[in-house]
Amino acid sequence: METALVERNAKNVVDFGELPDIVWVEIMKLLTLEDRYHLSVCCRALYDAFNHPSLWHTVNISLLGTSKYSNFNKGKVEVPHKYYELVKKFAHCFQDLTLKICGDLHRLSEDWLDILMNLESSGCYHLERLTLDVGQTKSKVGRIDAPPDTGGIYALLGFVRSATKLKSLVIQAWPLHQNLNCDKDIVTVILENATFRNHLEMLSLYWPKKTDWVTKNGTVPTVKKTVELVNHLHAVQHLSLRSDMLHEDVINSLAKKDHAPMKRLEVLVIYCEHSNLAIPEIPSASWIALKQQSPKLQVRCSVMTRTPAIELAAMLKPEVPLVAIEFLKHSSCDSEVVLSLAAKYSQTLRTFMNFIDSTSGEASVSDNVLLALVERCQCLKYLVYHNSVHFLTVQRLSKMRRKDWEQFEFKEKAIVTQDLLSEEEEEENNDLVILQREPGMYVMRDFRRFHEDQDIRQSRLKATITTVCENVGYNWLPL
Repeated sequence: METALVERNAKNVVDFGELPDIVWVEIMKLLTLEDRYHLSVCCRALYDAFNHPSLWHTVNISLLGTSKYSNFNKGKVEVPHKYYELVKKFAHCFQDLTLKICGDLHRLSEDWLDILMNLESSGCYHLERLTLDVGQTKSKVGRIDAPPDTGGIYALLGFVRSATKLKSLVIQAWPLHQNLNCDKDIVTVILENATFRNHLEMLSLYWPKKTDWVTKNGTVPTVKKTVELVNHLHAVQHLSLRSDMLHEDVINSLAKKDHAPMKRLEVLVIYCEHSNLAIPEIPSASWIALKQQSPKLQVRCSVMTRTPAIELAAMLKPEVPLVAIEFLKHSSCDSEVVLSLAAKYSQTLRTFMNFIDSTSGEASVSDNVLLALVERCQCLKYLVYHNSVHFLTVQRLSKMRRKDWEQFEFKEKAIVTQDLLSEEEEEENNDLVILQREPGMYVMRDFRRFHEDQDIRQSRLKATITTVCENVGYNWLPL
């Protein structure tokens, strides 16, 4: 009896060793480098999968930089030993490489310089996508940046200088020190690479992650340099730039007949009234010419700083094929801006995202204006709104698109569950309190929020969740 039971159980055991190597390669792609290594020492088959070339097509290498403004990690950039062996053995397999140095690029160890040189000589010829995230993207008041390490800059520029098959180049962060020589300027190196002229299809310059704050003090390429860059890169179809690099001449260069038709143009809006960070005013004729040359063009705009509506309108003319706009955490967005967007881009706008927190003190968009935006822009399928909004408005918005919503995101703490007041009641109950958000910063809040019945609030939130789930067709929850 026991023998028969053992034999029956043995037949039900799955032998994962019989899985094809390509399956194990796909599994290992989901693991960290350390976990990959631990798995590879289990058996010969897993060791072979660990060494499969396709496993090393996409590689992310992160280093810890230095900071002369704190006591943290002063000295050379630290290089984990695992990267030495990884680069030596698999550099020839790299096709999609991301190099990230957290902190400031002040000094690189001789060992790491050797590794970069080795990677440049053996791996650059196979690279198709390169992402560089080097140094700080944030600025501090009173901070005077030190120039980056010369050897490190030359080594990193070697990837751009020697690349022959590169189709995508993303510069998320790069030292923007005003004393950098031309031979250390990454834009100059891009211009010197003749293969980019007809091969590079995607270029992103100084476009950070949504959570980052871009320095205002850095020296970005001038408009003249940007025009030269656009004229050099005839094959570029996806271009991401800061607003202070954009100009009428840049749009006109993209509209030339010898330039490949554009598919996507992304603009990061950075505005400062008391500096040279003005928003460019681009004539409608330039946008019309670009649309004629590139009929499939989609424009995406991200607003990083507080920008007056009139300044934003100077760049975003009605002729712009705007499909997406997002207002990041430290920007501003009021009803006037949203009404303007709804009027100008009712036929094209697909994405509207507002990451401004309800506690920021910035004016929020009225619920009626938010409803008007969704009603007018019938293509709108992605809606993110982190500012104050009434729970009944959330329910109505979910019903307006129902299962057509691709993204429907709100913050729980920003959803207002109190009863709506008439205009007369609002005048009688307009008591405000002043809260200290952080030292030196104060915001005004409706006094009623401090006397809200939590049982009623939770009941209305629960009802909102149930209604939205029924409308959008999946299990929805506010953040």
